[in-house]
Parts: sequence; structure tokens; C-alpha cells
Amino acid sequence: MTRKQNSAEKARWKEELRQWLREDRDLLRGLVEEAVQQVLEAEMEEALQAERRRSVWVIEADITAGRW
Repeated sequence: MTRKQNSAEKARWKEELRQWLREDRDLLRGLVEEAVQQVLEAEMEEALQAERRRSVWVIEADITAGRW
């Protein structure tokens, strides 16, 4: 397939997708909600792991300083 044909196919596919999403707002809403949920869960997991690491560092510092 040549670049021109590939580009035309891509443009056609994009237009079909746009039309489909215009017709089915619930689908678009569901896709956006799922994407946002995935981002929020990833950020929460990252924050929790950062807090766990910080807690470990504090405990290790206390042990090293003889406070335990």
C-alpha cells in the first residue's frame, strides 16, 4: 500500500470514527470515564507507593540514628 493510499484510508477511518462517536454519545462518555478512571488509579497507586517508600526511609533513618 502506498503512502497516499494509507493516508486516504486513515482519513476515511477517522471520519467514520467521528461519525460513530457523534451518533453514540454514551460510548464516548464511557470511553472517557474509563480513561479518567485508569489515570486516577495509576496516580493513586503512585502516591501510595511514594508514601510507603517515604515511611521506610523515615524508619531506616530513625534506626540509623538510634531512635529505635
